[in-house]
Amino acid sequence: MGIVGDKPESGLRLHVEREARNVDAPYRYRGTLAAPEDSWAVEAEIAAGGATRVDLAPSAGGAPAPPDAAERVRLILRTALRQADGGPPPRKIVRWRGEK
Repeated sequence: MGIVGDKPESGLRLHVEREARNVDAPYRYRGTLAAPEDSWAVEAEIAAGGATRVDLAPSAGGAPAPPDAAERVRLILRTALRQADGGPPPRKIVRWRGEK
């Protein structure tokens, strides 16, 4: 069964897209990180050397993201860069990660 709805039943769902004109490092991504109870805007940047910065804005209700959320997003983006094998990382990344 495919994904139904914007929020997962459990864990975190990341949905980010790389800026279309951004074909060389640093790669900039924007999107959302969703949990069952809330969602947060994501802005991220991957430098040429792989250093990754992730910013999570508070939710519309003002709630902060879970404490480990930025690190989990950073690891997903670093993995996408490694899997690109020297080329640009994917333009769109959609991943779900269960609760730890």
